[in-house]
Amino acid sequence: MDMGKVADQFPEQPKSITVTLNNIPTSFYLRDYAMDSVIIKDETSTYNFTWNILDGDWINNRRQEFAIALLPDTLESASVAITYVEENKKETYTLQNDNGEPIVIKKNTRTIVRFNGLHPNEFEVRYAGFADGDDAVVGVDNDEWNGNQLSKGDN
Repeated sequence: MDMGKVADQFPEQPKSITVTLNNIPTSFYLRDYAMDSVIIKDETSTYNFTWNILDGDWINNRRQEFAIALLPDTLESASVAITYVEENKKETYTLQNDNGEPIVIKKNTRTIVRFNGLHPNEFEVRYAGFADGDDAVVGVDNDEWNGNQLSKGDN
């Protein structure tokens, strides 16, 4: 989640940023012959992630980026709430892409969601794969016998 530089994105100093995710999968299965599939159980939960914005972040206009590890899913009814320092004023934005659709978390893909304070309820969504394309592959030998691979001193 990339909220951008604080002073550039918000009309006044925010006190905190809270991301609320509803019906998020909590577990999945690993099995042989998964054939590049992620098997997600039906168990879900609601999570609130809150980050406090320090005075120095506002004064120095620091970029606010937050990492959230999620299983593949569609983020239905997710939101971002900004609570301001002045009088505890609060704004809530629906977490959606620029077409008004829910954000999709894809497998083996980093999803970057960028907040754009100029356009309410509009987040820019970027997808990036792994660096060399094989980072998600577990390096296990195939089932073919290739002889004893012991090095000197191993036995």
